[in-house]
Amino acid sequence: DNRLNARSDYMVRLARVNRPQEAEATLRSEAKKLLQGLWNFLARASLLKQSSIKDGGGIVYQLNHLAWELRPLSDEAGKPLVPLWRCQRCRQITAHGLLNVCGAYRCGGQLAQIAQFDDDNHYRAQYLTLQPLPLCAEEHTAQLEKDAAAETQQRFIQGAVNVLSCSTTFELGVDVGELQTVLMRNVPPETANYLQRAGRAGRRADSAALVVTYAQRRAHDLHHFDEPEQMVGGRMRPPSAQVRNVELITRHVYAVAFAELFRRHAFEGSALLPYVAHFFEKGDGTHTGPELMAALLAERPARLQAALKRILPKDPDICEAPGIGLSTWGWVQGLVGENGGLLVETDRLIQSDLALYQGLEDEASAAKNHTRADYYKRLGNTVRKRPLLSYLAGQRMLPKYGFPIHSVELEVLIDSKDANRVELSRDLRLALGDYAPGSRIVAAGRVWESYGLKRLPNREWPMRTYVACDCGWLELVRLGAAAPQNCGHCAGALPAAKTFVEPEFGFVTSKKAPDEIGESRPQRGQVSKVYFTETRTPEEQAALELYPVGASADGAAVGLSLAATRRGELVVVNKGRNGSGYNLCGSCGASVPFPKKKDAIEPHEKPWGGTCKGSFRNYHLGHSFATDVLELRFTVPGNPDKAFWLSLTYALLEGASRALEIRRDDLDGCLFFPPGGTSVILFDNVPGGAGHVRLVERYIQQVVEAALRVVAGCGCDADTACYKCLLSYRNQAYHDVLARGPVRDYLEHLQSACLSQTADGVYSVTAASRGAWLAGVWGRA
Repeated sequence: DNRLNARSDYMVRLARVNRPQEAEATLRSEAKKLLQGLWNFLARASLLKQSSIKDGGGIVYQLNHLAWELRPLSDEAGKPLVPLWRCQRCRQITAHGLLNVCGAYRCGGQLAQIAQFDDDNHYRAQYLTLQPLPLCAEEHTAQLEKDAAAETQQRFIQGAVNVLSCSTTFELGVDVGELQTVLMRNVPPETANYLQRAGRAGRRADSAALVVTYAQRRAHDLHHFDEPEQMVGGRMRPPSAQVRNVELITRHVYAVAFAELFRRHAFEGSALLPYVAHFFEKGDGTHTGPELMAALLAERPARLQAALKRILPKDPDICEAPGIGLSTWGWVQGLVGENGGLLVETDRLIQSDLALYQGLEDEASAAKNHTRADYYKRLGNTVRKRPLLSYLAGQRMLPKYGFPIHSVELEVLIDSKDANRVELSRDLRLALGDYAPGSRIVAAGRVWESYGLKRLPNREWPMRTYVACDCGWLELVRLGAAAPQNCGHCAGALPAAKTFVEPEFGFVTSKKAPDEIGESRPQRGQVSKVYFTETRTPEEQAALELYPVGASADGAAVGLSLAATRRGELVVVNKGRNGSGYNLCGSCGASVPFPKKKDAIEPHEKPWGGTCKGSFRNYHLGHSFATDVLELRFTVPGNPDKAFWLSLTYALLEGASRALEIRRDDLDGCLFFPPGGTSVILFDNVPGGAGHVRLVERYIQQVVEAALRVVAGCGCDADTACYKCLLSYRNQAYHDVLARGPVRDYLEHLQSACLSQTADGVYSVTAASRGAWLAGVWGRA
């Protein structure tokens, strides 16, 4: 290797003084030999000593402190004790003036002797006058237990800690008046985040702030490094709340109804809380919660109506809006109506699952397979023992103000001071990767490693079987049903079905003491992917055609139709590194990193200690959730590739955000692959949903027009995209394939070919048929 480092560069420049015509390769070779000889001399003379063995097998040396002497360059008065030289180019001062060649890497300047140090040298003055302060750095993140986090913050305010390494916990609302400097290790996602973080410093009139942002080598950071004004002085949309959001209003209405139900039957001695079983299963001579709710609402109690009038806005356009109908009790149908009531549908789903598990348990018992029978019994117990209020919030019947709606914990099984300072909790969608077995998490100055999935007595992990094709199509397989053999999109042969475990009870570490933080960053968990799976009724699958299929200027067919569902199922799957899954012990939940055969038995340590002889099986990790979903079916000429569909998806998301003033992170999308086509799926990306996709459906024309403005009004090359159009912090994985030009051309064709054919320039269906479709899907006109 003839590359130059600081030492070999200096040697080459020294040699060239007396041999200016010598070939560069010759000087580099001689410099390398000379440095190797010096190294060997230092090692033989015991001026170096062995320090440690590197992981790769090499030996690491360090200076032998007993063999070296440090000598000052000046006395206490600052008078030089040795000759000094200063470089005429870089201005560095040195005591080594060999051949007047500057020793700074690649400098090339000439040295000139000086009589004394510069009096006006800033760094020399700093070193001579400033008192050294000890550096005490600690972390402040959401992973700290609240008392530990408060103690750390107080020590920082008092000055005992002078560097705080923190997550976004310090971004919102923390006021440390004496804070002078903020260092950001990467460029924040949006201008609002940047202003929040930068605004922590210089909050007093008599102080100045220093804010430094480090740009990592990734698309988002490098873009804002080139154009920092977009982040520092970018437009920040003011916060807003949609008071006319029917989804959120109805949840508050339902919450008041549930409160009335629990209040009444608590006095009557009926136990409807705290678990799903208490509410949905019938006890001896009692009614189920759904039956009691239906009976309560059939009475039209005056106290409930009065409570609703107190909390709802007085505006009749809101409280009497379709789907609410306060005076007519119209909202009751959305909760307990036989045709699509949320509580009725949820009750049917639970009863169906419990009946299925009971039937499979009885079947296994009859076959004398008691191990399998016990497994199905534990599955039923998992459903029965879910916390009721959290479950109702997840089924969109109660408002959820906190984030996230599905959170799980990485439980630390170590009794130590460090363990008592951490609370490791994540949204389940993030935990699938961050807390997956083998992942390592940094918290409270230690590295905590996930050892497996947590198990609970008499309960079983929820499991789902699925098949997925390389084209992007995925289908869930009902328990006991046969998996399809061919893809529902491309008709190709499918690989073997896989099973994912939903880690509903969380994850666990082992009892092994955590490692100290090293110099290398711990390995991150695997990234999970979101899929939409078809779970709609035939009525919901009937599409509403908005823009009819028409011919553009070049004769190509274009068009757009919508399909929607109130309970679209989205699936998040973590297939493990390289798709190899995770080997989980069915007895203790431990995971082993090495491959095992199906049902292999391998003695191993339980998470809480002791030896386990349970068997291992290979699973993926996953999570499914229901929310309002809007499918946009586009008629597109030709057979566009996946890059086009991804670009169209992000154009629509950005258009919806701008046109309807929806926070961009609150709306998300993915691709769906129905038979013979590709669709764009939009869904709410907030706890339990917030009705955003309903707004998109209602104002789809404005959304499409805004999406066209996004891709048509940008100045970047049409074959690419930038942060002014399609690129964002969240879609960095697709930055290399997103392009605005094809989407711009298509949306222009769509408008010119279809909008001109309608009477009012908006819809191609009558108001009556549109109202019937909306009422059938969303429960409103």
